[in-house]
Amino acid sequence: MAVLKNEFSWSFSRHKLCCECRRAYYYYYYASWEGWKKDSSELAQKTYRLKKMQNLDMWAGSLVHTLLQEILKNRSEKNVITYEQAITQAHTAMAVQWRQSQEQRWQESPKTYLNLFEHYYHKKVSQELIDRKVKKKVYESIKNFYDSGFLEYLDSLGQEQFLRIEEIDSFPFEKTKMYVVPDFALRDGSVKLYDWKTGRPNPDDTRQLSCYALYAHTKWQVPLEKVKVFPVYLALGIPGFDPWQEKIDTVELITFLRQSIRQMHALLLTGPGENKIDYAKCPRTENTRRCETCVFQEVCV
Repeated sequence: MAVLKNEFSWSFSRHKLCCECRRAYYYYYYASWEGWKKDSSELAQKTYRLKKMQNLDMWAGSLVHTLLQEILKNRSEKNVITYEQAITQAHTAMAVQWRQSQEQRWQESPKTYLNLFEHYYHKKVSQELIDRKVKKKVYESIKNFYDSGFLEYLDSLGQEQFLRIEEIDSFPFEKTKMYVVPDFALRDGSVKLYDWKTGRPNPDDTRQLSCYALYAHTKWQVPLEKVKVFPVYLALGIPGFDPWQEKIDTVELITFLRQSIRQMHALLLTGPGENKIDYAKCPRTENTRRCETCVFQEVCV
C-alpha cells in the first residue's frame, strides 16, 4: 500500500477556499492531515471530521453525482438503470444517509458516513427546507437528466469512446500537480467533458471549465480547439447539453494559475517541497457571514 504524502498540489476548490478564508484553508488542507489516524493529534482528528461535513445543498449535489456516476458506469457496460429505479435508489440513499447523520455514525468513519452541518451545529431544519433544498433538487435533477436524451445518445457510442466517469485525476502544470474531477468524459469527434451542476451558473464556472479543458488537452494530447466542455445545470430544467461557447484565453488561464499557485506558496514556511504552512499567515476572513456556514466554526479561534 502506497504511503500517503502531504505534497503541495492545486485544485480549483483549493484555490477558492484559499481566497475565501485562509484560516479555513489551513484547517482543511494542513491541520486535518493524518486526522484519519487514531494516534494523530486531537486537532487533526477533529478538523478531519469537520472537513468531511456537508450542508444540505452539498448533500443534494453529492447524491445526484453519486447516482449519475452509477447510471453512467452501468450504461457504459450496456446495463440500464431505469428512471424509476434511479428515483428509488435516490429515495433510499436519502433516508439511509439522513439516519446515519442523526445517529452520528460519522464518529466511526467520517469518510464513510454523512455528517450534516445542520445536525452537527443544531440548526433548525424544517420539512419544507428539506423538501426544497434536497428532495426537490435531487428528484428534478434526475428527471431532467433522463428527459434530456443524453442516455440515448450514449447508447449510440462504443464502450471505447467512454474516457472517464467521475474519477479524480491529475495533470502536471509546470512543477505543480493539478487535481481535477471531471464528471464524465468521452470522445466523439472531439473530446467532450461534462460537468453536472445542481446549483445555478456562477462566475467561477468559466475558470473551472477552462481548467477542465487544459486537463483534457494535457491528458489526451488534443488541441484545445478540439475540446468541448459542457456545464450541465440539471436542476434548472431539461438540459440541452450545449457546449460552453467561450473561447479559452490561454494566456489569461496560465497567468491565473501561476498567480494562484504563488499565492499558496507564499503561505508556506519553507517551500512546496516540505509543504508546511505558516499559521500566522492564515487569518480568519473578515466576511463574518461566511463564518455562519463554515464547517470549522467549532475549532476556529
